[in-house]
Parts: sequence; C-alpha cells; structure tokens
Amino acid sequence: MGKGEAVDGCGSCIKAFMIGFNVLFWLLGLAVLIVGIVMMVKPGVVTDMIEKAQIPINTTNFPLQTAAILLIIAGSVTFVLGFLGCCGAWKESRCMLGMFFALMLIMVIVELAAGILIALYRSQFTTLISGPMHDKFNIIMTNNSYIVEQTEFHDLELQLKCCGVKGVIDYTNLNWTLASPFKKPECNSNVTSTTTNPQGCIDALFSAIDTYALIIMGIGIGIGVVEIFGLIFSMVLCCKIRDSVA
Repeated sequence: MGKGEAVDGCGSCIKAFMIGFNVLFWLLGLAVLIVGIVMMVKPGVVTDMIEKAQIPINTTNFPLQTAAILLIIAGSVTFVLGFLGCCGAWKESRCMLGMFFALMLIMVIVELAAGILIALYRSQFTTLISGPMHDKFNIIMTNNSYIVEQTEFHDLELQLKCCGVKGVIDYTNLNWTLASPFKKPECNSNVTSTTTNPQGCIDALFSAIDTYALIIMGIGIGIGVVEIFGLIFSMVLCCKIRDSVA
C-alpha cells in the first residue's frame, strides 16, 4: 500500500468495530458523568427518581455525594477512553490508539490486581475495615453531637439486620447515659439479653457482598472480556496503520 493510504480489508472491519465500540463507550462515559454531576448539583432530583421508581434505598441517609464523586471519576475515565479509541480509529492515529491501549491496559491490570487481592486477603480486609469502623462507632455512639452519624448507623443496622460493628457486645461496653436514645429494638432494648440480630454489621456487610458475589464476578468478567477485546483490536489496528504507511 502507498504511504498515507487508509487501511483496507480486515483493517477496515477492525476500524469500524473500534469506532462503533468506542462511540458506545464514550456515550456510556458521558451518561455516567452527567448522572454524577446531577447527583452532585441537584441531589433532590435523584432522590425523587429513586423514590418514584420504588428502588429499595434509604434516600434520607444515602451517601449521594460520595456516590456522585465515584460516578464522576468513572464517567470521566470512560469518556476519555472512548474519545481516544474512537478518534484514534477514525483518524487512524497511532498515537491516540497507543494512549487508548496504555490506559485500557492500566485499567485491566488494576481491576485484575484488585480482584485477586480481595479474593486472597478477604479476612485481612475484614480486619482492616472493622478496626477503624469499631473505633468510629465508639466515638459517635457515646457523643450525642454525632446525632446524624448515630442515625445513619442505625439505618445500616435496619437494612443489614445487624447489631453493632462486631455484635451486641459493642453496645454493652458503651456509656449508655449518652447513647440511651439509640437503644433500638433490632438490638433489643436490653442489650445484655439475647438479641434478635446478634450478627455484627461488619460480618453482615461481607455476607451481603458474598450473596451477590457471583453476579459481581460475572459482571466483572464481562467487563474484563470487553476491555481485552478493546486492547487486542486497538493493537491490531495500530499495526495495520503502521503497515499502511510503510
């Protein structure tokens, strides 16, 4: 092929796939980014939509700002990747395709490493989270200036059907002169007796995660496969472009 000619044949098919794939990727990133910004700027709109859709989420204490930040970050990364992949394929730019490949490879490595670490060190993660969570619990439950945090933790107990961080023993060790307004029935009004929900919230949280582990794993594998195909096609197209100008 002569210098400057566009790729053809198999290269054209890969180019078309890359453009289509990354247009969808770009639109997905844009949609997630917009949702994140709306959640940050107009949280009332999101809570109204959740309530109208009858989604089982406690919108009163749902951490909308944290969720919004995560969505903005995820949407921005996806938006940039889709832009690089689409424009790189359309313009047949090896530089943009190379950047797309590098960023996508970093994403795959980070996701793979995170999955492996969580699977191998689950018990350590439980300990790592439960320690600070227990310390925070002792602080907020013995000081009524933390009324919002106390209510949020109570809502967590209701949703997960749990009691305390590690169990009812967390309540028996507290100064109940301050915390007495938060003797809730799910932990029994007499915290020294048998409770209806003896499980600690840290164990309940990981049990809930385990319940949806297969679904989460399936989604993760699906995303990983799509990302790997994106890596392969971007590299093949990059090589085709190099050959076309050789």
